[in-house]
Amino acid sequence: MNIFNSSAIKAIFLDLDDTLYSYPPCNKAGIDAVVHHLSKHLHREREVVARALEHGREQAKAQLHHPDYDVAPSHSRLLYCQRAVEELVGKTDVALTLASEKIFWDTFLDTMDLFPDAQAFLEHAKVR
Repeated sequence: MNIFNSSAIKAIFLDLDDTLYSYPPCNKAGIDAVVHHLSKHLHREREVVARALEHGREQAKAQLHHPDYDVAPSHSRLLYCQRAVEELVGKTDVALTLASEKIFWDTFLDTMDLFPDAQAFLEHAKVR
């Protein structure tokens, strides 16, 4: 890794996804974990649950869409899970929604692997 002179840098802003780690495997693992959890908990076919989760994602994005810029809440896994649970159960279930979101992020983070040299970059960039 080409080491830079960090003494002249006051701040570094990073978009973590696909900068420090690969996003797709983390997202897929999180989705798969939620689908497994909801399928087991609700005694529903995995395909039915996967479609409900995708439909929840589409609904959240459509509802929060803005023509000029990307709206951060449209990426909320909490909203995706909420919509999926409501579709599968027929009503809001806050505990199941929160548990599903936690499962997504726990699995996402457990799957995350830093790219080679990311740790060295971060350690070199930290304030001394």
